[in-house]
Amino acid sequence: MFTITIDETNNIIRVVSQKFGIDLSVMALASLRLKLSQFCKDHHLSTPDSLIVRLLDEPGFIEKFITGIYANSPDMFRDPELWIAVRDQVIPEILLNTVTPQILIPDSVSGEDIYSMAVLLTEAGLDHQIQLTATCINDCIRDEIENKPLPRGRYKNCHDNYKVFNPGSSLDKYFILRDGKYFRNPGMLNMFELKVQAEDHPDIDSRTKLILYRDRMIYLNKDTSRRRIREMLDQSDEGTILIIGIRESVRHLKLIGRIRTISSDLNIYSKAG
Repeated sequence: MFTITIDETNNIIRVVSQKFGIDLSVMALASLRLKLSQFCKDHHLSTPDSLIVRLLDEPGFIEKFITGIYANSPDMFRDPELWIAVRDQVIPEILLNTVTPQILIPDSVSGEDIYSMAVLLTEAGLDHQIQLTATCINDCIRDEIENKPLPRGRYKNCHDNYKVFNPGSSLDKYFILRDGKYFRNPGMLNMFELKVQAEDHPDIDSRTKLILYRDRMIYLNKDTSRRRIREMLDQSDEGTILIIGIRESVRHLKLIGRIRTISSDLNIYSKAG
C-alpha cells in the first residue's frame, strides 16, 4: 500500500473543501494520511489523483469517502472498567437532580459506544428515565451504525468485554446470527435517538448531564480538539460529566479551572462552576 504524501493530502483537503464544503484540515495530519492511504487501497485507487477524480465525477462517492476516513471500529464495552464506572458511579450521579436527563454521544462513527450505553441503560431499567441521544455527520454513517453487522471475530471481542462488565450474562439476546455475521436485533434501534448533525453543532441543552466523547480527539489536531471540548463545556451546565476515553488526554486543552477530575485513570471529568 502506498502512503499519501503531505502535499497530496493537502491537495485532497483543498479539493474536498472547495467542492463539498467539508473541512478535513481539522483532522490530525498523520492520522488523515494513514486513513487516506487505507481508503485508496480498499477502493482500488492507485493514486491520489484517481481518488480526486472519483470524488468529483461519481455521484454519492463523497459520502462513502467521508464515512470511510472517519470510521473506526471500537468493540462494544471496550475498556469494561470504564463501563462499570459509568453504571455504578456516573449514572446515579446524573439522576440526582434532573428529571429525564440526557446522555449525549456526539460525532459517532461506528455506533459501538451507542449500543453499549443503550444496553447498559436497558439492563439497569433506566431506558425510560434517561434519554440517550447520539449524532453522526451524514446518512451513510447513520446507515452503517444502524445496519452494519459484526463479523464473528469482532462479535467475540464485544462479547468478551460484556462478560467482564456483566458476568454471567450474554450479548446473544441483542443479536441475530445470519450467514456467519451478527446482526443487531432491530429492537435495539428503539433504545436511542440518532441524529445527522454537523460536528461543530453539539446538541447540548439543560437536560444534557453526560457527554461521551471517546476516542475522537486522537483523530483531530490539537486546535480542533481544544475548540470542540470548549464548545461542549460552554453549552453545558455546571456539573455536566464529560468522558473522553482512556486513550485521550486533556493536558493540551488548557482547561484549568473549567473541569473537575472525577477519575484521572478513566478520564472522567465534570464541568466546574
